[in-house]
Amino acid sequence: MSDSLFSYQQGLSQGNTESIVAIRERNDAVGRANEWKNFSDKLQDKLDKAELDFVKAESGRIGFAHLFRVVAEELKRVDPNNPLLQKENQLRIVETKVAEKVTEMGYVYDTESGQVVGKR
Repeated sequence: MSDSLFSYQQGLSQGNTESIVAIRERNDAVGRANEWKNFSDKLQDKLDKAELDFVKAESGRIGFAHLFRVVAEELKRVDPNNPLLQKENQLRIVETKVAEKVTEMGYVYDTESGQVVGKR
């Protein structure tokens, strides 16, 4: 076999090997990209659910805050000296319930700042 034919066959063989390696690397990269895409899609689903949960909770909170104002106005009309109309009493009632619920959910509520400060 002549040197040029041998060199040609050697080049073909090396080219085939490099092609196979490149195809494997590409397939691995595509596989990893698909894994990240699936992970990203799952995160997006969780984010969408969390956003929907927030909208539900926030709209419910706004509705109850409005109801509270309506009831307070009616109580003020019927019994203007009722202790429930005093802001300090209202705040104490709300903070007590919030602290109770936050604790039940495994978090710590700082009554001084009125903030949820972390997990227990």
